[in-house]
Amino acid sequence: KFDEAILYSLDNTIKYNVIPTSWSYGIQVMGNNNKINKNNITGAYRGISVSGGYNNITNNNIVGITGADYNNREEVVGGDFGIVGGSNAYIYKNVISNAKIISSGAGISASANSIIDSNKITVVSKGMGINAAGSKINIKNNIISTEKGVGVYQKEEASGLTITGNTIETGTGIPI
Repeated sequence: KFDEAILYSLDNTIKYNVIPTSWSYGIQVMGNNNKINKNNITGAYRGISVSGGYNNITNNNIVGITGADYNNREEVVGGDFGIVGGSNAYIYKNVISNAKIISSGAGISASANSIIDSNKITVVSKGMGINAAGSKINIKNNIISTEKGVGVYQKEEASGLTITGNTIETGTGIPI
């Protein structure tokens, strides 16, 4: 059992892992051209996080992002992100469920020139469904549900956001 997988190189493949964790990142990859595929992450403060570009994050199952400290089960502050994709990311067919995300976090966040396609995101708190953190991001065919947060969010000088074919439900939040 390990608390966090960390890689600092290029062209890695991480797949078929089961990672139960609490107050840490499930998978953290630093570098370009990595493939993170078919992993199961339970708990965590952040599910999958990459820095660098051209990373593929596909077919992962991330359950219960809570930021809980398993040493103190009464303190559940919320996690920050289910997936952070970096730039030129391809984020496809991931399931993020029962995610207690803080208000500044999101189920998925990606930077410029990324594609976020066919994911299922369920946020059970104030967090956002998707944070488009850059220009030219294509968000398509996702199912997004939040209790109190924004469905899809983009801020600042970013441009070229494309949103098509998504189902977005927000309890008391704004869809887009």
